[in-house]
Amino acid sequence: MTAWNNVAKAVSDNPLVSMFWSPNNLGGNPASDLDEWYPGDDTVDLVGIDCYPQFTNQTFEWCYKDFYDRFAAGKQKPFAIGETGADTELKDNWAKELVGQSRAEYPNYISMSWFEYLKQGVDFRLVMGDEETLEQTKETLGLSH
Repeated sequence: MTAWNNVAKAVSDNPLVSMFWSPNNLGGNPASDLDEWYPGDDTVDLVGIDCYPQFTNQTFEWCYKDFYDRFAAGKQKPFAIGETGADTELKDNWAKELVGQSRAEYPNYISMSWFEYLKQGVDFRLVMGDEETLEQTKETLGLSH
């Protein structure tokens, strides 16, 4: 917490800097285990949690709801997914999960960041793989012409 507080203090007078607290989801329901690591409402501007689903039953709700309820809705903080992605078999479904959430159920959900990378043989890419990958992603998200 010392490092977090030092950075928060150093940037506190800069309105262009926001402090984003985004731990990793290590599986299941991590929200209650994170209370001791939460830096505090006075230094956290937005919250998020990273999650990489491994199975189709690991939905948006499975990855984020408990954390969202506790730290975003519960503390009235904007919620952004710092990092996520899925392998080839789960990619289309996971992309739909991320963009298909109800604003009524998750009003503090403002953003997400996809891990756009080919890492150790696992293809997380949505748009940068090749033209076919890009077109498939557009079709999945209903953006194709």
